[in-house]
Amino acid sequence: MNVLAVIPARGGSKGIPRKNLRILAGKPLICYALENAKKSVYITDIVVSSDNAEILELAQKYDIFPLWRKTELAQDTVTLDPVIYDAVMAMEAKRNITYDIVITMQPTSPLLHFSTLDSGIAAFLEDDKDSYISVVNRPHLSWRKSEGRFVPNYARRLNRQQLDPMYFETGAFFISRRNKICENDRLGKNVSIYEIPENESIDIDTPEDWLLCEHILLQKTVCFYINGENKEETISFAVACRNLAYHLTTCKIFFACSSPFPEVQTLLKNSFFKFKIVA
Repeated sequence: MNVLAVIPARGGSKGIPRKNLRILAGKPLICYALENAKKSVYITDIVVSSDNAEILELAQKYDIFPLWRKTELAQDTVTLDPVIYDAVMAMEAKRNITYDIVITMQPTSPLLHFSTLDSGIAAFLEDDKDSYISVVNRPHLSWRKSEGRFVPNYARRLNRQQLDPMYFETGAFFISRRNKICENDRLGKNVSIYEIPENESIDIDTPEDWLLCEHILLQKTVCFYINGENKEETISFAVACRNLAYHLTTCKIFFACSSPFPEVQTLLKNSFFKFKIVA
């Protein structure tokens, strides 16, 4: 099974200048996609298509093939379809092979975990679809404009949890069968979606997206360990830790408890934080 990952990365960006090369939580944004592709157990070849020499040099440092993108494919109005087709044709000529699967990985999804990528590929290989698009489910009350009027996209106003699923594409990955890739298409007719976790779904397009991703990537993890032989003192300590945890709103909180007192365990379970009893 020959599986090619294509990472399209232009040097220019209007929303965030030099976006793909800017440092996000300690390394250039594009490095997250490069590393995910390298860690995949399914991907056999990787190519970076770019019009920027610095990006291509960075790809080479990761032992990834750099492909100089033609000027006519580096314009703002050009879609990704001809870019991916050009990369596939170039790699097939270089390797003298035909790929079975082609995966588009945009470098703007730094929160994607390689295990999620591989889960999507595994599901695709077991399916008969022409393509998979990574999506996130975000059901919301929404409206559209039709014939000069604003009309709802729902029949009844419900709480978000009760609404029908609403799937939004992410830039995480786009999996296609090679025989469905041509200069103006990667979809085919038999298309499906692959839902990824909300916390991996941000596709950086605005400075606000960047700030949120950086916060998540740099987020601290705090674990409170609760233990004690005196029941009242242990309960008091657990309450103090729980109250402190409520103030650490920007951290990931975990509780580990080896206290034998059921009251302590119940208190921690009801704190709404992740909780585990340890020996």
